[in-house]
Amino acid sequence: MNMSSPSQSDVVPSVPYDHSATYRDRRLRNLPHRLRLRSLISLLERVDFTGKSYIDVGCSNGYITSLVTRRFQPARSCGLDHNLQNLERARMLHPGISFRLANISQPFEDEVPSADIVTCFETLEHVGNLEVALNNLLRITRIDGTLVLSVPIEIGARGMLKFAAKLAWGYRLAELPQAPQLFQHYVHSLATGKRISVFRDARPGWGTHFGFDYRDLDDLLSIRRLPLAAWNDFTTRFYRITHKMT
Repeated sequence: MNMSSPSQSDVVPSVPYDHSATYRDRRLRNLPHRLRLRSLISLLERVDFTGKSYIDVGCSNGYITSLVTRRFQPARSCGLDHNLQNLERARMLHPGISFRLANISQPFEDEVPSADIVTCFETLEHVGNLEVALNNLLRITRIDGTLVLSVPIEIGARGMLKFAAKLAWGYRLAELPQAPQLFQHYVHSLATGKRISVFRDARPGWGTHFGFDYRDLDDLLSIRRLPLAAWNDFTTRFYRITHKMT
């Protein structure tokens, strides 16, 4: 499908948002977020944090970074985010944790630290270049270290249900590159299992997750032949990856 792409000037800058609200707010619409957080903690209970360094990529205001740090007591914790206002808020709320500026959508600079355990939760669906993002995550995960990822499931039956719910809540496909019959093509791809990532372009942020297809991440990981476990849990796909020399 031939779809025009917006210029960089068309991109709306990200607006700071309290992402912890999705875990603290008890409304029904946030139930998947609360269940996902419970699953994340259960997953991390199988990771040995003793004497290990820890980095949380896409930390926002540091809510999960702080939660993991308090519960598992790593030797050193650091949060990375691309939004300065998020980082300022994180530093104010969690002064015992180091928070640094880094944009996962662009190759990390040399000063970005590495760690034994790296997490990246609900962030990869917001980047335009998934391969660059994955390269960054592997770059800062030390050899024999652990990388833990979570991404939303936006395909299949669960994707169809989420799509319908988002439409009911007022979301539209306005942030995707526009093309004739975009809505019909998108729904058809969801219904038939086609890759919905063809509807995206290289914009740096995707607030509604439209066009994110975790199978693209699966493909990138299979190329690298890293030891990993991946599974679906409700509306989330989880990955636990051991970083080995390839």
